[in-house]
Amino acid sequence: NLPNIRSDGEFLGISRNPRGIPRLIECLADSDYNVRCAVVQALVVLAGEGAAEPFKSVLQNGLSGERKSIVHQLSLLALVPHWTVELLMIALHDEDDLTRGYAVDCLAKLGDSATIEPLVLVLNDSSSSVRKKAINALEKLNWKPRNVEERVLRVLAAGSSHVPNEGVPTIQVLRNVLSDPGSGFRYDAMRALAAIGTPEAADVLLALLQTPDWTKTPAEAIQTVGKTSDPVAAIRRLLEIVRSGNPDPTRSEEFREASRDAALSALAQIDHPDAKDAVLRFAADGSEK
Repeated sequence: NLPNIRSDGEFLGISRNPRGIPRLIECLADSDYNVRCAVVQALVVLAGEGAAEPFKSVLQNGLSGERKSIVHQLSLLALVPHWTVELLMIALHDEDDLTRGYAVDCLAKLGDSATIEPLVLVLNDSSSSVRKKAINALEKLNWKPRNVEERVLRVLAAGSSHVPNEGVPTIQVLRNVLSDPGSGFRYDAMRALAAIGTPEAADVLLALLQTPDWTKTPAEAIQTVGKTSDPVAAIRRLLEIVRSGNPDPTRSEEFREASRDAALSALAQIDHPDAKDAVLRFAADGSEK
């Protein structure tokens, strides 16, 4: 157990003397959040770049609160030193939303073109607040997306599904978003594919309907599956949805009913005898057997 700083007087004594740096490093693990924050500030002043290694050690191995206190205090600096960039890159992958957000704040303060690439990666963060901070920081840096992926991510990160349709490359980017369980905008990616509405987009959505996560699929995306290039597989899966509905209890009754209606609508779009027969049977007696 590391000893805590026992008084304000003790802290003042060691925070004004470079010989107190080892003691300050020990106290990065202090049980008091406010003490840890004060220690970080003192180390930045006293040790400068020499604080990088102890900070890095905490960011890689410390408890969540210890990691957060470091990045939070760095974000409060009027001028964030460039030697913190490696630390901020580590913090961008922290499990805590606030810690990642503080890291983005630091990168924004650096205002350096070298921070653009890590900020672009944050556009796919699971937290909408972190994504919004990244977008704002990139706009201040006059960032211009360089490729299809960045153009799509920019739109999705802004909370929109109206992505630029550049054909198959756009669909591939959206497919990658859907395959990432940590992505924060899978729902908008589904809606974007529905808006594109080509057989290639429908094929991606059909694959999604084969996964346990399909219950979160919006109705317009399910309906788009009717345009797939694989009608046999689509008919089989859509019939299952028509028969069983959406079983997800976390979805509203309206959402679950819309899933079933969308599956039936998708079947009506498929030019295949089995699909037509299923739709006719349902229209006749309200069930598909």
